[in-house]
Amino acid sequence: FSIVDSLYDSEKGNVVVIDEPELSLHPSLQKRLKNLLLHFAKDRQIVISTHSPYFVDVPSFGAGAQLARVVATEAGTKIHQLSSESKAIIHKLATNNIYNPHVFGLDARELFFLDENVILTEGQEDVLLFPRIFSQLGVSVPDVFFGWGAGGAGNIIQICKILKDLGFSKVSAVFDGDKKKEAEECRGNYPEYFFVCIPAKDIRTKKARKSTEDVEGL
Repeated sequence: FSIVDSLYDSEKGNVVVIDEPELSLHPSLQKRLKNLLLHFAKDRQIVISTHSPYFVDVPSFGAGAQLARVVATEAGTKIHQLSSESKAIIHKLATNNIYNPHVFGLDARELFFLDENVILTEGQEDVLLFPRIFSQLGVSVPDVFFGWGAGGAGNIIQICKILKDLGFSKVSAVFDGDKKKEAEECRGNYPEYFFVCIPAKDIRTKKARKSTEDVEGL
């Protein structure tokens, strides 16, 4: 009610600041409230502090929205903000991405709320199978995988840019064995992060794909 009251009483050009609008709200209501905030943001400044990925609206980055990650450190509170370049990368990876629409889906948007130790992989098979490999080896890995993969080896270097903007210092990426060039490029651009290639060309053995006939769409 306090949020509705603040929005109702606000006028064009006002600034409305809301702390954790997701509190006590079901996810479906969080999404509805996010849409309401987007509506009011057309002619007034809406500022929210949130722990919910439901309030990170990727399309809004292309319309001037800003996103900052606030981190509590031993030296005090630090604020890291996405650069225009990183926002453009997110918008590109998330908009009209027919083959990999999940690259910045809900799981991936949890990235903005992680502490450290982020693992980037090429695709969703890696996210599913690497934990199984670690389990078979008896290795405990506390790190967190980014979403359902980067949507391809070429996207990893772009996501590293986003992570650097957001102040992440402990990031690693795992490439397939035939992506040594991409891994080396990442090492050159982000020497503070860790990059490695697996011995094989892929995380699992796959049969050759058969060509398919053209299909007419709607």
